Amino acid sequence: MSQDISLLNPATLLPPNPESPAVPWSSRDTWIGFGLFMLGMIVTGAIPLFFKETDWLLSLYILAYQPIQAIPIFAILLRRRAAWGDLGFRPAQPNVLALGCGFILVAFLVNFVNNAIMFTLGVEVQAQQFTSILTELEHPGFLLFTGIFLAPLIEETVMRGFLFGGLRHRLGWLKAALISSALFGALHLSIAAFIPTFTLGFLFCYLYQRSNSVWPGVILHTLINALGLCAAFLLSQYADPSAFFRGI
Repeated sequence: MSQDISLLNPATLLPPNPESPAVPWSSRDTWIGFGLFMLGMIVTGAIPLFFKETDWLLSLYILAYQPIQAIPIFAILLRRRAAWGDLGFRPAQPNVLALGCGFILVAFLVNFVNNAIMFTLGVEVQAQQFTSILTELEHPGFLLFTGIFLAPLIEETVMRGFLFGGLRHRLGWLKAALISSALFGALHLSIAAFIPTFTLGFLFCYLYQRSNSVWPGVILHTLINALGLCAAFLLSQYADPSAFFRGI
């Protein structure tokens, strides 16, 4: 019972104060790697323009586009002889994951309020965007697999393990979390998605700081994407998916 009470103590919610472990890549490496990652997003984002919607090549592209974008970062990590542990692939305490599950409820509330405002303003939200994409794809399983499994692993490795990990030792965890979370929100290229993704990014940075492990973020990111994409897939089976959103 005393352990349960201690979890409610605000002091226990703060990240640990010890100095963050140094990583083998420099601040310059961090920004160059992330810049090349963004450039890769722009370049690979234009590739589908050359495919037909029914092409198997488009399905394979969906499976490969995020790993391709991360190649420059992994090249830097290899050059710096970084270990998997430097990226946060370490065991995490179960209580950190439990704490993250509690905070996810707050993130869902933020997302609900954000989407309600966007609907009122007539701005398309991510659920609508993914529902439309899944409706058009002949092989939606590739997008579901990428979004549920590959995207959380790669995004947590890049955004938390590499970017946040590369900044926090020099800027402190809070500034590093704010910067990386803002960039995480911006990379989703959606005004409607910025606040929810910023909130989740900050939560994942917090969990990383608490545990020095990327796994809590990967697990929660996977669960969130699974819920969102499975819901979008079910909605895509409607003859007119947009009618569902107009009825809200």
